[in-house]
Amino acid sequence: MPHQSHRALGPLPLLHHVLAALALVAAVVPALYLYFGVALLSGGFGPDHGPAAPGLAWQVVGGGLAGVLLMAGYALLLVSAGRALGGLRRWQLVCATAWLSLAFPPFGTLLGVATLLTLRRPEVRRLFGRAATAAWPPAGAPRGGPVGGALGGPGRASAPLAW
Repeated sequence: MPHQSHRALGPLPLLHHVLAALALVAAVVPALYLYFGVALLSGGFGPDHGPAAPGLAWQVVGGGLAGVLLMAGYALLLVSAGRALGGLRRWQLVCATAWLSLAFPPFGTLLGVATLLTLRRPEVRRLFGRAATAAWPPAGAPRGGPVGGALGGPGRASAPLAW
């Protein structure tokens, strides 16, 4: 990888891998729910506690399993995006992962904002190649929307929504 791309991307590829590791550590919480749900179903808390409601136990198992799968999937997506950033390929995957990361405060939000701001820079878009320049609007391009955009604002004909 050229020195210029290292400088343009900074520590972002490494930070994606670090956040993936943190996401896997956070998956321990839903894994505990999964464990306790299975224990409720199998009567693992002993005869002193009485039988558990099977509906509740299945809800705990389902919630725990969903949480583990979501966190593992997010971690896998972060690793894929970090590798793609390091290799300067799959710009759209990196961009989509950055947008998704905004929903995981505080570290995901910080990494998502930093990644989106970095991907917006013209030198980074050039490093990624043609796919990045076609997928992102050029700097200073008018944005579509209800005011002066696709709905026929002042001075514009109606057009499909565009950046």
